[in-house]
Amino acid sequence: MTRGDNPIESPNEDLFGRASLAEELHNLLDLLPSREGHVVALTGAWGSGKTSLLNLVRPLFRDERIILDFNPWMFSGTTQLVDTFFRELAAQLRLRSNAKLDKVIDAIDNYSSLLTPFAWVPGVGWMFTQWKALTGAAKKIRENAKKSVVEQKAQLAKALSELENPLLVFIDDIDRLSQGEIQDVFKLVRLTANLPNIVYVLVYDRARVEAALTGAGIDGRAYLEKIVQTTIDLPAIPQGAINQELGRSLQELVDAVGDVKLFDANRWPDTFAEIVLPLVGNMRDVKRYCSSAQLAVATLKERVELGDVLALEAVRTFRPDLVSRISQIRSSLTQTVSLYNMGNSESPVAKGEIEDLINLCGDQHDLGEAIIKRLFPAARRYIENNHYGSEWLDTWLHQRLVAHPDILELYLDRVGSKKLAAFGHAQTAFDLITDATKFESYLRSLDPLELEDVISAFRSFKAFPEDGAVIFVVTIMNILPDIPERPRGMFDLGARIVAGGLCFRILSGLETEETREAVAKMVMPQLTTLSSKFELLEILVPGEDDEKKLISDALESHLFESLADQVEMSTSAELAHEDQLLRLLYLPKRLGREPISLSSRKETSFTVAMIRKACSESIGQSMGNRAIRRTLRLNWETLVELYGTEEALLDALVSIDATEVPADDVQYVSLAFEYAQGNRPKDDEW
Repeated sequence: MTRGDNPIESPNEDLFGRASLAEELHNLLDLLPSREGHVVALTGAWGSGKTSLLNLVRPLFRDERIILDFNPWMFSGTTQLVDTFFRELAAQLRLRSNAKLDKVIDAIDNYSSLLTPFAWVPGVGWMFTQWKALTGAAKKIRENAKKSVVEQKAQLAKALSELENPLLVFIDDIDRLSQGEIQDVFKLVRLTANLPNIVYVLVYDRARVEAALTGAGIDGRAYLEKIVQTTIDLPAIPQGAINQELGRSLQELVDAVGDVKLFDANRWPDTFAEIVLPLVGNMRDVKRYCSSAQLAVATLKERVELGDVLALEAVRTFRPDLVSRISQIRSSLTQTVSLYNMGNSESPVAKGEIEDLINLCGDQHDLGEAIIKRLFPAARRYIENNHYGSEWLDTWLHQRLVAHPDILELYLDRVGSKKLAAFGHAQTAFDLITDATKFESYLRSLDPLELEDVISAFRSFKAFPEDGAVIFVVTIMNILPDIPERPRGMFDLGARIVAGGLCFRILSGLETEETREAVAKMVMPQLTTLSSKFELLEILVPGEDDEKKLISDALESHLFESLADQVEMSTSAELAHEDQLLRLLYLPKRLGREPISLSSRKETSFTVAMIRKACSESIGQSMGNRAIRRTLRLNWETLVELYGTEEALLDALVSIDATEVPADDVQYVSLAFEYAQGNRPKDDEW
């Protein structure tokens, strides 16, 4: 897996043939004139591999040279830098102590104590208890002070000149320091650069350092030329090699995450070329991007299409301002065109927001347009003559593209909507649709309150397998009675309407009437309630429109007559549990038979069920008022018709045992008694 933003550590990780360049740099450093010191600059843009090159050079010296990797990041101010530099240098020399090095160490201590006489004084009280050590150090400072700085520097230079090999001082990432810190580093180098046998290798981005050194009448480039004696410009890695490494790293990322299935290989080349590649300019970018994207891919691999995740992660890594703006205008990016409003599909507000997003890209104008074209096609109408209607939403949802508002919300917020969760359950169930037991078991394992939304989500599936048609219809029709009722808005379709539409679509999709009748004959015996059987017949024979009938008149008559027989033979207790109780009781009369007599069916449970099924909720809204008004109504006339006379209905009401009425049904029974007493709404109040 990618090493994040870290440079390579060994030749085994060298992907671009930099080992030969490291060998050349080693030879150069070995041959440089160093009698009066030398300053080498290794320059290159961020991410060009400067630190990696140093890591390859360092082992080539083996034990021949003492190398000091001086890190100025943790220190500020020239005084502290100088003191720390000499301390680090002396510490490295002590590791290889010999007579010559001991002389250098003493000379370094003497010289540095004059340059920074109080740098050693500790800032914590407990150190003052070491009185002898402090007294000795103070005495040494007083003795050295009798000698001039020039004299001590001369002694240091003499000691350094006696070394067999120059010391190498590597100072990396100078361009990452603040302007003041960069200036301090070069003051340190200027102060010590002419000491013999010290070779500095300064590593930085030339443009950034020149800009930091420029100011107060000083030309940064000219300043560098006075300090740096040899400059090595690191060749840029060819873009083709970077692209190849990017592809390899992304494949490595996906392999490491594992089990990534949501990927459209046909869309990816354009997305990769137009969105990802323009944002990735060097190897550091490759590593940053892949490191950042790994968590998003692992989190969203089963919920959002991989290409969209990788594209938006590239934008988020290098242009977080764009992702922030995308989040703010998500509605404008995903709003499709109404089929009834094609001629006037542009929203001035949305158009302005899309244009602002593209303008925010600055000189990467093409990137902004690519984001619209490849990720948010619904917004293409604002930049070109290309319109996407709402019929595309199901496609985008199935492909899990951020073009769909719920998928974009999931990517941005990492929290899926209720609708998206229902679609996920529907997708899981759909994959089991050819196994009746598993399909039904999965749906029944869900929260009953979620089932209506899950059934609605099946509408986005365009085709059902032939061997799954019977299983789907049987399972859905048997589950319907178990779906709890919930409050609805004025335009909220119920589960039965949605399920009926789905089953009609599936059955009408069967090619011949013979096939449809065979399926109907298989389904009907498997339905567990009379209500489900009645509703299936309503689907097979929708109203008086003969063109929509899915079965022959003969089979229609046979199935209805058979159902009427079952209704007439059912006990009151059995009928009380039927969801379509009133319609079932009316069925014999509808078929021209004698109506079912209810005079003997005075069980409290049956009468309460009759009342409950005759109640409905009337939804209304007053002019100028946003509140939805809900009123409970009782279809009194239907009850009278089923009981035969109003007296028979009143007799059934009087026979109700109040102690047997469930608490949830008290409101319905109370309403029935109000109607019995004449307290009924007028016709114009419905």
